[in-house]
Amino acid sequence: MMISLLHDSNTFLNQKFVIGKIGFKKISQNILNYLSFHNKFTILYLKSMYIKQLSLSNYVNNY
Repeated sequence: MMISLLHDSNTFLNQKFVIGKIGFKKISQNILNYLSFHNKFTILYLKSMYIKQLSLSNYVNNY
């Protein structure tokens, strides 16, 4: 009884695993897309902050 139950749950898990792998690929692709999109903004923001910092330090150094 226990063995057959284990076997059933194993095949069930394998099926879930295959579906999960496909789902995971899609989800990870979405996450990657989101991150690359987000990173572009982050990099732009950091660049602008860095430029501001440079101009501020130049301003301070000149006086």
